Amino acid sequence: NCFRPFATLERDQLVLASESDTVAELEIAELGYRAAIRVPARGTARIQLPDGLQLHQYGIVDRRSVTVRSPQNVCATVLSYAKNTTDSYLGLPTAELGTNYVIATVPSGSAASYGEITVVGTANGTTVTATPPSLVTLFPALAAGAPVTFTLAAGETMSLRTGAANQDLSGTRIVASAPVSVFAGHVCANIPSSATAACDHLVEQVPPVSVLGTQYVVPPLAGRSGGYVIRVNSFAAGTGISVDGVAVATLALGQTHLIDVPNQTARVITSTAPILVTQFAKGAGVDGVGDPFQMTIVPSDRFGRDYTVVTVPDYTERSTRRSISFLHRATLVTEVTQTGSVRFDDIAVPGWTSIAGTSLAYAHITTTGGEHRVSTLAPAATVGSYVYGWASFESYGHPGYLRLAPRLSC
Repeated sequence: NCFRPFATLERDQLVLASESDTVAELEIAELGYRAAIRVPARGTARIQLPDGLQLHQYGIVDRRSVTVRSPQNVCATVLSYAKNTTDSYLGLPTAELGTNYVIATVPSGSAASYGEITVVGTANGTTVTATPPSLVTLFPALAAGAPVTFTLAAGETMSLRTGAANQDLSGTRIVASAPVSVFAGHVCANIPSSATAACDHLVEQVPPVSVLGTQYVVPPLAGRSGGYVIRVNSFAAGTGISVDGVAVATLALGQTHLIDVPNQTARVITSTAPILVTQFAKGAGVDGVGDPFQMTIVPSDRFGRDYTVVTVPDYTERSTRRSISFLHRATLVTEVTQTGSVRFDDIAVPGWTSIAGTSLAYAHITTTGGEHRVSTLAPAATVGSYVYGWASFESYGHPGYLRLAPRLSC
């Protein structure tokens, strides 16, 4: 399932990539929409999603999900366009979904600016329980910390949000009786604080605990002198967290550790049990560039060797006819000894920076909107990638790739 759960005036796009020539079936049951989409080998297909797909209600079962089926493996990237508030995410294949998740987002501001969660069922009769942190209420209004339980059929969705101002859904646990897709984000988040201009829509598909790890490298965001924010969420009580080799916290189940990085330096996050690590771009009020986005950080042992990444193409707003042009960036991470073998669109990548305390390095690339190829000439080398972009009070960002099972990587 690939799903964009937040309202917008623009039309979203779904980009499918495959290593093999294939025909994918795209279905939106609620809208009676079905299409056959050819995806060329080592290429992409771009699909403009129809109007009426976005969810507008909370606490109500809906069916506005997108299902993609293909006889060959495909990777899906969803580009979520909205005026001054674009974002994007890397979709996960149904076979790699799980039943146990923890949510990362940022605090709500006013009562009308809140964190959100959407859950999509993959099997009929799936029971799902969402349990927020002890001081947080889920809408529809319940007591603080009270769980919400609901049942989903395949393709059905449920969206929840914070029930009051100044609450944080981070650490909310999602437990299901069968695999589900989980999405987290925010209507319009101010980062690092509610006083920072300007707010922006956030969305990411949340990976299940089964694909998370215990070592992460968080590279800086190119072009942002004011730094970035990291949120670390635990899946087990007593999880020890270290930053750059220094122990900083022991987390309870679902607890969040916040790191505000004020500059252009990388951070290395390690833990004693699997954790979710999420990077947040800051608002333009910090350094005059872009606006917030939310991006899942990939464990260092889940990088890939040869794959396609997708940046958000420049576009024209439907409501204003204003042209939006992004400064598109890609940040790559690999072993220092393998930097000479890394290629971006078949071109060697210069300008690597070693990451202190590790054998890794990162490099920033300025690129264009569309599809790009990340590869390495060394058979044993792997490369992590993150793609993002900046415009005036506008941004997007998502991981370029996540290695899953040997035949199901995106």
